[in-house]
Amino acid sequence: LGRNNDTMDVFSTGDVGFCENGLWYIQGRCSEIEKINGVLTSPFEIEAAFSSLYNVDKIACSIVNGTAFVISESPVPGFSREHMHQAGLPWNMIPQKLLVVSHIPVKSEGAGKVDRRKIADLVKNHDETPIEQSASASTPCLDLYSCVQNVLRLHATVDKSMSFVELGGNSASAVSLMMTLRRELKIPFAITAVDILQSTTLGELQNAIENPKAKRI
Repeated sequence: LGRNNDTMDVFSTGDVGFCENGLWYIQGRCSEIEKINGVLTSPFEIEAAFSSLYNVDKIACSIVNGTAFVISESPVPGFSREHMHQAGLPWNMIPQKLLVVSHIPVKSEGAGKVDRRKIADLVKNHDETPIEQSASASTPCLDLYSCVQNVLRLHATVDKSMSFVELGGNSASAVSLMMTLRRELKIPFAITAVDILQSTTLGELQNAIENPKAKRI
């Protein structure tokens, strides 16, 4: 928009917003707004609601085929869809899936602006499972990642690029994870709590589990 004396010039920017009391509020790009439960929803709205409720700032939202994903650089303790709904948010504003990653993609230009195209590609290619409705629900221990979720009581699917320590693990929980892996997945005794703590990523730990002879010394 631009003013020229008493007239107003309007230019198409591809943004969606509204005017209130003479001020324009931009809600997002046309291409990023999709219907969730039949309601047009912007990822910016979901980000704002999520950040306010859980006091986190390093997050981004992507809406893919009517499903809202929130990507966070750290675990979000206590998150559940039911909790957000009880806080007064409508279901279309509540993400159906949460993904914890080591780094949220940003554009090389634009002062660290989130690269939503890369985020959409990330969530499309990630084998993600829905967040449990109840914060007390546990995840079946089917592999290393779900065992980490159980031991650390995380309610988001963990990413292989993060380390056990980054997710909140310590020496006590490392011992617990070691015993869980041995009991539930029949992991050999070659993997120790020290291996768990010293692995720089869960992917590296997974490789050590699959190839115990090649683990770091």
